[in-house]
Amino acid sequence: MNDILKISVGALGLVAVGCGKGEYKPVPIKEPKVEEASKATPEQLYPLKVGNKWNYALEITREIDGKEPESGTVEIGYEVKSVSNPSPGVTRGVLVMSEEGKEKDEQVWEVDSTGVHQVSVGKTPIVFSPKQTIIKFPLKFDDVYDYKGTGITPLGEAGSMDYKFATHDSQPVDTDSGRMSGLFIESSGSFKSPKGEGVVGNNSWFVPNVGLARFKQVVSIKGARSSLTLRLKSYTIK
Repeated sequence: MNDILKISVGALGLVAVGCGKGEYKPVPIKEPKVEEASKATPEQLYPLKVGNKWNYALEITREIDGKEPESGTVEIGYEVKSVSNPSPGVTRGVLVMSEEGKEKDEQVWEVDSTGVHQVSVGKTPIVFSPKQTIIKFPLKFDDVYDYKGTGITPLGEAGSMDYKFATHDSQPVDTDSGRMSGLFIESSGSFKSPKGEGVVGNNSWFVPNVGLARFKQVVSIKGARSSLTLRLKSYTIK
């Protein structure tokens, strides 16, 4: 199978991974205080400082009509390469994505008083227009907010998307680093790109002073389906 092509929290998807199977065995730790994440700031939920690192286990299953299902697990990492302030109150971070220790791609994120936003994906950037708000501030639990625009789709290429997001109160979440308390972000909707169109559902958990702890996605297009889970293994926060 091919390597991972593009990855974004707004648009992980039907991209192939290297072969290999893994079993999720969370390490029990003391139950976290679930109220902490709901009181966090945007900067705490997505800490952008040079040298911050996150390592994940990425597990994906693909089903294509007429073919045997494929599944595999690889290790991917993100590291904040550079940070800038393009305007007052806005912090922009460039993250390098690696697969099995080899640099593969880049992402650009912004954090400001209105939330956490994804700006682009790719060394040759595929830009979200408008930028995609993943966590909207001030936090309003169970309030639905829309995203309609263009950017990278779950098929790993540029296209249009129409998503709905909702922020839910903190809840315990299992990771490969143990159990944490994460702000729960739910999103779903449709997308369209030259390769096809389909529907996607995402669940994301963000932990204060850690970042993204777990991500779950299900994608369906004509003739194919995928299920993907991203689980935090380790992290370094400056």
